[in-house]
Amino acid sequence: SPLAVRGTGVNVAILDTGVNPHIDIDTNLKINQNFTLRPGTAAEDVNHHGTHVAGICGALQGNAVGIQGVAPSCNIWNLRAGDNQGLFSAADMVEGATYASQNNAHVLNMSIAGGPFVQALQDTLTAMFDKGIVLMGANGNTGVQETVIYPASYVGVIGISNLHTNNLPHPSSTFGTMTDFTAPGGDINSLAPNNGY
Repeated sequence: SPLAVRGTGVNVAILDTGVNPHIDIDTNLKINQNFTLRPGTAAEDVNHHGTHVAGICGALQGNAVGIQGVAPSCNIWNLRAGDNQGLFSAADMVEGATYASQNNAHVLNMSIAGGPFVQALQDTLTAMFDKGIVLMGANGNTGVQETVIYPASYVGVIGISNLHTNNLPHPSSTFGTMTDFTAPGGDINSLAPNNGY
């Protein structure tokens, strides 16, 4: 049954603004790498976006607190590539994605959107796709139709838009030809600072 699938042994790389420690994910948080700030700097998520995403992916099951992620037994990899303002450089994304590829990630989650096409990033993602790594990208939060938005529109990346109540598109969701799947995306409870939600 679908409920039997918990993500055991699956390495999910979260290429985002970082993942902060949290009681509801700590035992699943296996790797912390920072590709944005100077070497040796902790991969702290001051933007809180990556922490929220990580909780949706891998918050623990059966620990009597908080929420449960969609894969509560997976291994979460914190690969920080976004700065404190939530902005991403292509070079940092390439570095983070390359790390994921070289270290046996099974899934690369990029819940980020925006920026131009960059051939070096497409080449990195193509190599990952060829290795069988699942690539996920958010379509964005423009609330309007777009024909191209990156990284969701890179070849090999599964572009996800989000739904609100009654399976209708969320008012903030970008939609268009890059959409491969839709999933609930409004009012999703997840991890917040200081072990909050």
